[in-house]
Amino acid sequence: MIVWSQIAEFLALILLFLISLYFHDRRQTRSRRRTLFWICLVLSIFEIALNAVCVITISQYEHVPHWLNMLLNSLYFLSSVWVSSILALYIFNLLLEHVYEKHCRTNAVIGLLLLNALFFILVIVNLQTGILFLFDSDGGYHRGVFNRAGYVVMFIELCMVIICYLRNRSSVSKNVQQVIHTLPPIILGLALFQICYPQILLNGITIAFADLVLFINFQNYQVGTDSLTHIGNRKSFYQELALRIAGKQQFQIITISLKHFAVVNQRFGYQKGDDFLYAIASWLDKCDPSSRAFRFGNVSFALVSPFLSQDKAACNLDKIQMRFQDGWTLGDLHFDIMACFSELIHQDQ
Repeated sequence: MIVWSQIAEFLALILLFLISLYFHDRRQTRSRRRTLFWICLVLSIFEIALNAVCVITISQYEHVPHWLNMLLNSLYFLSSVWVSSILALYIFNLLLEHVYEKHCRTNAVIGLLLLNALFFILVIVNLQTGILFLFDSDGGYHRGVFNRAGYVVMFIELCMVIICYLRNRSSVSKNVQQVIHTLPPIILGLALFQICYPQILLNGITIAFADLVLFINFQNYQVGTDSLTHIGNRKSFYQELALRIAGKQQFQIITISLKHFAVVNQRFGYQKGDDFLYAIASWLDKCDPSSRAFRFGNVSFALVSPFLSQDKAACNLDKIQMRFQDGWTLGDLHFDIMACFSELIHQDQ
């Protein structure tokens, strides 16, 4: 009978719970990046906890029905690939954050879906053939011929990430480049160690390590985030422009400079003034899913959007101008905040 060591898995579970606590203790607007990372955390915790349950049920096979062991272990095999795929999707979004063309992102999503569909079929086939794992007539657990198929899927996804990075390197930020240069070799090393020493379970600690690296680099507060409004600041605004230009992207910049905002502070106080700034920034950050908002001055904002056509660019500007005509409301307070607008369209000039 196989005996597994779960010490690393329990440490990984504790680490993920700590990351979850810090991840939620933040006042940040919802975004695709944060949503994907939250899904990563939830699936990671589920996968590690399920692995622990499977180890217990396998060791107690005399008291556990055969169908339950098959169900739990099949679900574990699926969840391990789900976690890998969500992490890959998260990294794809980081790599393509400054690329407006959709074909690379579309190909990545299709590739991940195909890999998951094929692995799902393999798990279903395993119920009759035992090619992944099986339980003998006495209830003992045995690895099948394709027991390492999950690692093959993870390796393919890793290759997809590296290819995407090489194709879009000019538009990838330094933080993402650093992760691409360090994370894959470490993950491969841990995976090889797991294959060589199967009695020591390292899947959970590998996932937790990947989540931790991504959290530190992209979900924790950074220098590029404005502390008041939680959108990008001046530094990240210029970095955004540099990466768009390096990637030969066509884009539109709309700047919004608030006029006579000191009147708001004098009338309602500085706390309410900050709340108005936060409300404006939040609206700008959510007004268009394909755009990014920045606070590059005390009362100055910018919105960077993909340039698709003159009509779309004019629509973006009109939408922002019309919103400021309606005024801004905080609770029982309403104030018409005046602003100046400017527009710049970059088309490789």
